[in-house]
Amino acid sequence: YRVYNRGEDESEEMTQEFQKWADKIKEITTSKLVPALSDVDMIVDEESFSRHVIHDAPYNIANIQNFNSLVPAAQSHSKPFFELKQEDANWSGAVWARTYKGKEVGARANIAKSGDIYNRFSDSILGMLGYDPSP
Repeated sequence: YRVYNRGEDESEEMTQEFQKWADKIKEITTSKLVPALSDVDMIVDEESFSRHVIHDAPYNIANIQNFNSLVPAAQSHSKPFFELKQEDANWSGAVWARTYKGKEVGARANIAKSGDIYNRFSDSILGMLGYDPSP
């Protein structure tokens, strides 16, 4: 989805059109997919889901923005967003990193943000599967 900054706190939210689709997906997931999977015992229970997933609704593991400015470099180097380096796209200056209203923005910030999102996503799945990474 695409994001836009909203309000004084500069929090990022989905654009209105993407939010409509996200809401529709949640509705169908809750009303059709979850009951169908529950009927054949192929779903993690809601309590376990809520314990491992920090997000806005049951059975919504993550909303992931499109990071469209990172796509060409990721595709040309066959890398996930979070493994990109500055030299992968010859990013420089303000395109690489700049401060806007006290917050870092640019490719470097988006790379770091994508890593955080995908780490939370994979940790949630591993947690629901009962994987404990501690020795």
